[in-house]
Amino acid sequence: MWRARNLLLAAGAVGLLVVTFGVASAAGTPSPTGTLSPNERLGKAIFFDENLSLNRNLACASCHGAAVGFTGPISEINQHGAVYEGSVAGAFGNRKPPSNAYTTMSPILHVDKTGAWVGGNFWDGRATGEKLGNPAADQAQGPFLNPKEQALPDSACVVYRVFNAGYGVDFEHVWGAGSRSIAWPSDVETSCSLPNGTVTLSTQDRAKADVAYDRIALSIAAYEASAEVNTFSSKYDAASTGEAKLTALEQRGLTLFEGKAGCTACHPLLPTGDALFTDFTYDNLGVPQNPENPAVLRDPTYVDYGLGGYLKGAGYPAAVYEPEMGKLKVPTLRNVDLRPSAGFVKAYGANGYFKSLEAIVHFYNTRDVLARCPGPYTEAEALKANCWPAPEVAANVNTVQLGNLGLSPSDEAAIVAYLKTLSDGYGPATIDTTAPSVTAPAATLRTGVSLSGAAIPLRLAWTGTDAGGSGIARYELARSTDGGTWTTVSSSLTAPYADVPVPSSGTVRFRVRAVDRAANTGAWVTGQTLTPRLFEQSSTSVTYAGTWSTTTGSAYSGSSATYAKAAGASASYTFTGRSIALVTTKAPTRGTVKVYVNGTYVATVDLYATTTKYRALAWQKTWSTSGTRTVKLVVVGTSGRPRVDLDAFAVLK
Repeated sequence: MWRARNLLLAAGAVGLLVVTFGVASAAGTPSPTGTLSPNERLGKAIFFDENLSLNRNLACASCHGAAVGFTGPISEINQHGAVYEGSVAGAFGNRKPPSNAYTTMSPILHVDKTGAWVGGNFWDGRATGEKLGNPAADQAQGPFLNPKEQALPDSACVVYRVFNAGYGVDFEHVWGAGSRSIAWPSDVETSCSLPNGTVTLSTQDRAKADVAYDRIALSIAAYEASAEVNTFSSKYDAASTGEAKLTALEQRGLTLFEGKAGCTACHPLLPTGDALFTDFTYDNLGVPQNPENPAVLRDPTYVDYGLGGYLKGAGYPAAVYEPEMGKLKVPTLRNVDLRPSAGFVKAYGANGYFKSLEAIVHFYNTRDVLARCPGPYTEAEALKANCWPAPEVAANVNTVQLGNLGLSPSDEAAIVAYLKTLSDGYGPATIDTTAPSVTAPAATLRTGVSLSGAAIPLRLAWTGTDAGGSGIARYELARSTDGGTWTTVSSSLTAPYADVPVPSSGTVRFRVRAVDRAANTGAWVTGQTLTPRLFEQSSTSVTYAGTWSTTTGSAYSGSSATYAKAAGASASYTFTGRSIALVTTKAPTRGTVKVYVNGTYVATVDLYATTTKYRALAWQKTWSTSGTRTVKLVVVGTSGRPRVDLDAFAVLK
């Protein structure tokens, strides 16, 4: 439904006030350079967590890589369609990933005094910021539930997986005691693994889950607003403060950027530096359709109408949306050339049509000068034929500020040289000489996976901080078994966690260190000595009540398992350690089991799965310190599938 401009602005303002009152204590303000607040650390952990997708294979960072300025991190994809595959194989959206660096400053979507739409997030502005008072936070909620992206079926699934992720920073530490107190149904794991699953919650718990989902988005936005993401550490920044000097070619490019080329009309500079290089408006540049876009390959008639398409779908009248058809968000130019190697291909434009800065600058200069290509040429074909294809959307093309700039080839080269000064991480010898730091890796037993032989799957998590400001590029992880020599687990981790199997014998330690974008290497930090053990169901430490039977087979840990079908049958195990996991069988015929620790109910676990999964780690709990505890399993006796298997317990001492 159409809303007058003053109502739109009022809604945005009210949303901001509500969020300010509700979350200011946790969200706070962006951290100073090189440090992350607990909220920012939580947001970072969520941002890098692949488990927050239907098939546990896609994180925010999978499409927004730090090494390329938080946009598409895979050269081969950028070189063609530039649209990234979702969690579900074969699922593609219709646009390339925008950068989520330097974007949290975007205001709530509104119409300014000149009549121009300003703010919001996503290429089409649909993350308006009205819901959470922050377009970046509104945007963060979109991919989790988009079937073409992370594809989780219910926002409660995101909440459940975050609550059970074992990050290095606790959700309740950020958002307050009781913020995780939701009674999850026994089939939540199953529901969240199905494309059309729904988590059944009480009215009260659904309201809590909705609040938690909003807080998850706000934490992501807090990380995206942090000094780790927005480092303002380019050569341009250094030149603005007198710490560097532009070359003659770069200076000429800057002069053209501000003058003849007219770039600052949409990518303004600031006299004090710290420019964002975007005015957060929308424009139709006349970019051709990308013939390799998966959306076009699915449907050759597909057209991206951008902001106008969003406004039309949102119910605005034709008088409002028609002038906006084909307009897309003006992106920041910061990190426009940031790439891990010289041969790495970056894509430009919302549909990724352009593959180089040289090409897109040439397009801005000559769009209305060169001949029209006779068909849907790729960028390479158009450059070879010295022509440009027709705009994807012919209406509302900006013919005032680009298309025939009258620049010479050397002018174009100078502008490209200047644009390359906008990449963060400039001058490691003079700008960032401070080594990054990490916290000790903390270990938890994993769930959602199965034992491989006698190896016990762990998740190691830590937090990293780069006080120098260039940002952490990677982590190195090493292990020592039984006090022996340190060996490398990985030297190229981009997320602050790793999943590692360990043997059920001896002891193991892990250590981690960080390397920042300026190539500074931090000190190793070693975690606690871990004693992983696997206790079979036949152990004398396990006591049974009710009727339990034994089944044998090589698929089980230790070649045997016990099982019960009668409601009330129980198995108890007393152990000493800091983490424990239930090893069982998940299958279409398996039921539910209630779990108690020291006599207190802690969870109901549904062992249903569409296919049989032996030696599955179905439940785990971790404590901050080691101690002696008793876990009791009580069979529920689920109708139609009452059976519960006990295969083993995995324990971390």
